[in-house]
Amino acid sequence: MKARAWLAALAAIPLLPVPAAAEGQAAPREAPARLVGTVLKSASIDRELAFYRTAFGMTLAMTLDHGQRREYILRFSADPGEAGLILVHDSAPGAPARLTHGDAFDRIVLRVTDMDGLLARLDAAGIAHPPAREVAQGYRVLQLEDPEGYSLEVIQSTHAAGAPR
Repeated sequence: MKARAWLAALAAIPLLPVPAAAEGQAAPREAPARLVGTVLKSASIDRELAFYRTAFGMTLAMTLDHGQRREYILRFSADPGEAGLILVHDSAPGAPARLTHGDAFDRIVLRVTDMDGLLARLDAAGIAHPPAREVAQGYRVLQLEDPEGYSLEVIQSTHAAGAPR
């Protein structure tokens, strides 16, 4: 179970596109597998959807209905191959009104290009958050929780190209 939660957390790390091959170089090979997304349970689906839409501009790409259990697939773009966030809501009688988080999950890490813009959106929506911090190697970091209490770490590289170092 711990490995599953760890892999789910990795799904939230936005992958950078592979640059096109320069003339005379072999084209990058397609990876044999791709990450589909991170799955989080939600007791309050409307609050969760509103949070990820408002804070990060994610859009609802698809809804999968499994009777009393529904999956909401959120993405940053219309690209169906892009990894996303999958929110699962159980509407069965007796479903928990509040979730209990285990100790295997740590956080979801998201990368933004405009931390100040994100902070302004959070403030405008009344979403409480601590200040972003300057950390080592030119990164700004914001740590907050979504409405269900999942830990999020948002990073921005302050380097001109925005490339990770």
